Amino acid sequence: MFRLWIAFLILTCAFAQSPAPVVHSWAGKEVGKSLESDSLREKAAEDEVKKLIATLKDADAAVIFEGLPHQGWQRALVNDEIARKKTIRLFGYAFYEQPTELSRAQKKEFQEILASGPWFGALEKGITKNKMCGGFHPDYQIEWKTKGSVAQIQFCLGCRDVRIYTEKEKISGDLKGNERLTKWLRGFRKLRPADRQMWFVDAESSKQKVIQLKALLKNFTKAELTIWEGLPSRIDEDAVWQSEHNAKKPTDIHGYDYYEPAQPMTDQQRNRLLQIVDTKGALTAASHPDGGRGPQGDFLIRWKTSDDELDAQVDFEREEIHYYWRDDYGFVGLSKEALSELKKALLEFRKQRPPVQKPAETK
Repeated sequence: MFRLWIAFLILTCAFAQSPAPVVHSWAGKEVGKSLESDSLREKAAEDEVKKLIATLKDADAAVIFEGLPHQGWQRALVNDEIARKKTIRLFGYAFYEQPTELSRAQKKEFQEILASGPWFGALEKGITKNKMCGGFHPDYQIEWKTKGSVAQIQFCLGCRDVRIYTEKEKISGDLKGNERLTKWLRGFRKLRPADRQMWFVDAESSKQKVIQLKALLKNFTKAELTIWEGLPSRIDEDAVWQSEHNAKKPTDIHGYDYYEPAQPMTDQQRNRLLQIVDTKGALTAASHPDGGRGPQGDFLIRWKTSDDELDAQVDFEREEIHYYWRDDYGFVGLSKEALSELKKALLEFRKQRPPVQKPAETK
């Protein structure tokens, strides 16, 4: 009997110390315009952001959502997390469902950190799309409600980007080097598993990726191939992309948009691709120490066997192949000759994408 009494006391204390679930009717609901219907190339007003942050001190409550692993670089890990844990989507990005409610001290600390040094920079036109980071990925989203209005801020620590949503507008900006803010945000990492190494700027690592891709392709010599045609570039043809995206309802693969339906490739076409990339010097190391132009999926080729799958994203402008295999990611460069041959082999699959619109000449 005494043992049962002790057990009861232990359980009672444990439940008493466990925080109650956060329940706010406004939390986890998108406000303002969605990403799909709003251009990212807007000039943000730093003064407006300062005014918005000042409202935090009067907020009824504030919560922070933790983002899942990167949707492009670590898609297998994301799929595993979604299968095992409760998640929600906010503005198209996945977060763990249960947010953490900020205490009064945490709200105050957050404001003090933002006031301690520069953290937000207004965008110059198109800068968000010129970062070689694999696409925007919110690691955290902070929300608060005050005077009947909800504000939401997404922080991408990889690309160093910020997106702010209110019921009236969306503001995009650069996340400046406020290390206190980065450290504070990472203190809310509770459910997301450890990151796995990603390769996007290291030339030496890219050399290893060339070796890896060549070895992988040897396992896919009898694979069935499917190819998706990519939408126009959001960097160079944003208006055309918006029109096509709204009209065609493309599918999202690794964070890039492709037309449906996919097209099958014949064994002959597969063997031609293998011949091109297997030519000596066709695949080269590639690195982007300065970030460079963001990648573009001109075509996505899926190599599939009975027990394995490899996706190869071809980018003509960057002269690269970005590949996704299981939970690994890599990219390699293409020689001029290989690029030329690859274009000849793939452009016959361009069926829906409109021709590039050249700017009108000014007299």
